[in-house]
Amino acid sequence: MNNNPRPELCLEEKKTPDSREGQLIAQDTIILSNETFKGDAELADKFWEARKSEETSVELNLYPVNQEVMTFMEEAILYYEKEQA
Repeated sequence: MNNNPRPELCLEEKKTPDSREGQLIAQDTIILSNETFKGDAELADKFWEARKSEETSVELNLYPVNQEVMTFMEEAILYYEKEQA
């Protein structure tokens, strides 16, 4: 979902998904997703599920994303959405 090293840096620096950095990444990811999918939550969810699957990502010719990064991103987004509710 995020084509930059920020999630990897958080993992290297042992920062958690609920850290300030993790929450900034989550917020940026949500903004990008809303812009990309024009608010279509169902399409965004389908894309996210595809990205979580290494096989599906390869089939769609998308760069591979480390599973640890995907887990970090998912946890960061879930925490962010919970805090915004």
